[in-house]
Amino acid sequence: MIIEDIPIDNKGVQQNLGFAALPCSVIEFKLFLILGIAKVQNYNRIKMNLIKVIYQFKQVKGR
Repeated sequence: MIIEDIPIDNKGVQQNLGFAALPCSVIEFKLFLILGIAKVQNYNRIKMNLIKVIYQFKQVKGR
C-alpha cells in the first residue's frame, strides 16, 4: 500500500488514515486500522530522524 493510496468512502470523500471509512468486513476494518497506525508511527519516526539531523547539523555549525 502506497502512502498516496488513501481510502475513499461512498460519498467520495478521502479519509486521512482509514479510521472514518468503514469497510464491509471486520477484517478489512482491522487492516485499515493497522495500516493507519503504521503510517502514523512511520511519520513520527521520520520526524524524529529529521529533528536529530537538524540538531546535529546545528552542533557542527556552532563549533
